[in-house]
Amino acid sequence: MYQSGSSRRCGATARQPTGKQEAFTKRYYSGVETTVVHASPDLYKTLSEGKVDIILEDKLAVYDWLANTKAGGCCQFKGDDVKNAEYFGDGAGIAVRPSDKELLSKLNAALKAMQASESYDTINAKYFPFSIR
Repeated sequence: MYQSGSSRRCGATARQPTGKQEAFTKRYYSGVETTVVHASPDLYKTLSEGKVDIILEDKLAVYDWLANTKAGGCCQFKGDDVKNAEYFGDGAGIAVRPSDKELLSKLNAALKAMQASESYDTINAKYFPFSIR
C-alpha cells in the first residue's frame, strides 16, 4: 500500500474487467470507497491529485514513480507488503518460453550461485531500498 494521508478512499488497477487488485480490495476493504483504473499511470495520478488516499499496486511497478518523479514525492510506502498468493501469485519472477528449458536452467543456476555468494543482495541493495525476493 502506498498512501498520501488517511485511508478512506482506495485506488486499484484492473487490467481486465475484474482484475486481481480490484477483487482483493473489494474482499478485504469492503467498507472503503474504491476507485478502479485500468493503467498504473492513471492510478498514480489519482493518488497524487488526492482523488484516493491509498493505492494497491505492485511494489516494483510503483517504486520508480515514488522515488524519481515530482508527483511521486506526495506519497510513501506504508505498512507491510500485501502478500496473498490467491490474488497476486508468489511474487516477481523471470519469464521464459516454456520450450526454452536450457535458458531456464541457466537462469536458475545463475540465481542460485548469486544468492549463495551474497552478490544477489549486493545488487538488490544498489537498486532498491527493499528486498525484491
